[in-house]
Order: sequence, then C-alpha cells, then structure tokens
Amino acid sequence: MATLEFNPARRMIMRAIAIAGSEERLARFLELRESDVHAWAVGEARVPHRVFLAAVDLVAENRLSPFALRNLKRRQDPDWRGVERRH
Repeated sequence: MATLEFNPARRMIMRAIAIAGSEERLARFLELRESDVHAWAVGEARVPHRVFLAAVDLVAENRLSPFALRNLKRRQDPDWRGVERRH
C-alpha cells in the first residue's frame, strides 16, 4: 500500500515530474523505467539516493522557468499547495 505522508524525496520527485511535464518524460530524461518513477511518485517505493540527487539537480536548474511554474500550478497534489506563492 502506498504511503502518502510527507516525504522530501517523494516531493522532489513530484517537482521533477512537474518540471519534465510527465512521469514518462522524467523517466526518459533520467534514463529510468516509467514504472519506477511512478512507484516513487506515489510512495510505493523508496527513491534511490542517486535518483534523488538527479531530481535535485533538475529542480535546481529549472526552479524558476515559466514552463515549470505552469506545470506546478496545475498539480492537484496536496503536497503542492503554496507553490504558486513563490516568485
């Protein structure tokens, strides 16, 4: 069963997915299986350290891009509340 409690690694994966535009696109970019990205996103599996660091790099590089901000605003996930207030 998936755990949806707050988890910084899961949140980072969710931000990276928002920046990439989809789980599929993030998986392709990181050269990973989409099923693994999905499992990390929904809390079914732990995010490997190397993947977490790759997601951190992606988010850091794209944190202010208009495309990323539009994708973040569209998210319905409760973890994303308040993101729109960042500038």
